[in-house]
Amino acid sequence: MKNWVPLAGLLILGISLILFRAPISKWLDSKPHEGLPVGSLIEVQGSVTVSINGHSSLAQNGDPVVSGSTLSTQDASTMVLLTSHSEEILLQPKSEAIVEFVNEDKEAKLLVITRRYGRIDVRKRSPDSALLIVGDPTQEELTITFTSSSQNGAVDSQSGSQMNPGASDILNIPADSQKPSGENTGTLANDSQIANQEQSQSQPSPTSTIAPLRPNDPPPKGSLPNEYIAGVVRGQKSFFNRCYADFLAKGAVANGELVFKFTILPTGQVRDISRASGTFSDAPLEKCITKVMERLLFKPFEGASIIVNYPIKFD
Repeated sequence: MKNWVPLAGLLILGISLILFRAPISKWLDSKPHEGLPVGSLIEVQGSVTVSINGHSSLAQNGDPVVSGSTLSTQDASTMVLLTSHSEEILLQPKSEAIVEFVNEDKEAKLLVITRRYGRIDVRKRSPDSALLIVGDPTQEELTITFTSSSQNGAVDSQSGSQMNPGASDILNIPADSQKPSGENTGTLANDSQIANQEQSQSQPSPTSTIAPLRPNDPPPKGSLPNEYIAGVVRGQKSFFNRCYADFLAKGAVANGELVFKFTILPTGQVRDISRASGTFSDAPLEKCITKVMERLLFKPFEGASIIVNYPIKFD
């Protein structure tokens, strides 16, 4: 009698596989298609590729685009992304962009298109648009300069007041009172080159404006080179964009400045990240930016710890 138990189990398993073969096959077929649907490609001309999860393929008219896809055009090649909201985003020749939803688990999804290089034009925008076009600052020329500390301690260049001249050098990055003009101003989202003129004013792009360093000012004693610090911070600014995109997805609008303070230890690690000041407050946005700054890692150096005040201006 006991010998029938394994046979009965195998029989039940076989019947189950036959009965559920169709839905199981359907589930397996859909598994590789990760990401939420964004739209499809139209007006594909020339050599155009779509990459997802490291796999690239030549694009054709009608190909679907899902969240997380990278779209690329070569010389004399163009494509148009037609979103599910009937918006049309044109990628010009020699351009690349990442298409992704933020807060995918929520009903109000914000479609973020991050330009890696080249040019993107919003050819048609929907009235119920939830679209944000940003630039990837890691691919842009960017200059960030720091004010230096005086011999008797660090001086805040905005107010001229004496700050705590302790063992650590303090680098202040004061934001100008007026929005800068021209290129190379330290923008987090390069709206002057990327965003179409029809972009809604209800979706502002964040900018970080930096005061220039006086030519004869040496860097603070024991600090890392200014250009190196700028490069490390700049390398994370695409993640600042994502924090801001999630902020916009909640229907919030920022108009002001947040100043974050952090310490660079001689080991190169970043500690004591905090919101130093600001003209508005949003706990989730501040937490997101703090987590990005926690990932900053500098090369070890000799000397005292360096305290950096870093403003991010939203307008």
